[in-house]
Amino acid sequence: MGPVQPNVIKGDYPIIGQHTFLNVEATNLTIVNVREVPTATTPFESTANPNQAEFFGRPRQSNIENFLSVSLDLFHGDAAFKPLDWQVKVMPVFNFNTLSLNELGVTNPDVSKGASRLRTFVALQEWFAETKLADLSPDYDFVSLRVGSQPFVSDFRGFLFSDINRAVRLFGTLNANREQFNLIWFNQMEKDTNSGLNDVAVNRRQNVVIGNFYAQDFIWPGYTAQVSGTYNNDNPSLKFNKNNQLVRPDADGVFTPHRLDIFYLGWAGDGHINRFNITHQLYWALGHDSLNPLANQPQDVNAWFAAAELSYDRDWARFRTSFLYSSGDGNINNHHATGFDSILDDQNFAGGQFS
Repeated sequence: MGPVQPNVIKGDYPIIGQHTFLNVEATNLTIVNVREVPTATTPFESTANPNQAEFFGRPRQSNIENFLSVSLDLFHGDAAFKPLDWQVKVMPVFNFNTLSLNELGVTNPDVSKGASRLRTFVALQEWFAETKLADLSPDYDFVSLRVGSQPFVSDFRGFLFSDINRAVRLFGTLNANREQFNLIWFNQMEKDTNSGLNDVAVNRRQNVVIGNFYAQDFIWPGYTAQVSGTYNNDNPSLKFNKNNQLVRPDADGVFTPHRLDIFYLGWAGDGHINRFNITHQLYWALGHDSLNPLANQPQDVNAWFAAAELSYDRDWARFRTSFLYSSGDGNINNHHATGFDSILDDQNFAGGQFS
């Protein structure tokens, strides 16, 4: 059976009645990474061989990760012409990962654990139910509600928040789908140490609330503008990961749990203005850190971030330039934090992740 042949498990034909469909997908992703990077000789602070750089040992590292995901998506509606009436989706992910080094104390602070590790993990990464609450216009504008673990990217290029996690999302369209809106509350689950998948049994004690609004053909046809407001409430917590390493609070500075309350105001755009292709993002972060680990005192946050990518097409060639600015902090010993930091980012900018 070829990939273009209609089939009931690909959602081509209804599985129940005339409007209920099932889509089954399986994906396997294998990542192999062999590299040489400066590797500390911790905890011995001496090198195994003469003439090596002080405090650094053998640099060879190898890492293999494999993710097998199976997605089961049951939905009702006529998706070719209008939004879904309801949807239920589950996606378990099976992971194994290995890490091998030539130095002790890196894979685990206990040197008796050796210089390599093998881990397996199974996560129910996506699980949600969605229902349409109302039709808003004859042009199939709608408002829907989705509850459960779901993917979400807060801006065009993933600068501020990009994750799959437990959430309640209200979303829909207006003006014949020329405008879209989202209001979503994340109650974050903890991430597994080595796979990065969700650990359903552990609460992260972090809440993220995001509201955004998109307007297509804003001023110029082909240009989409977005405004957003984001609140990050990261409560005090103490966390040692599965490799017995301290991850919260930060191991730099005072080892005291602290609370972050940060508001992000954002303005973004994506598309083209006449013959110029443009993507841009601006964030202003305001808030409070109850006890910054490096400053050893509370701090008021006031930070900026800006990025822009501009290109111009000429026949078969595209001329492109990119710019990114993030404010820093020249004095960590005062009560003002001016260094910008995102929540959970996954940037696709200036060529992508591997550029």
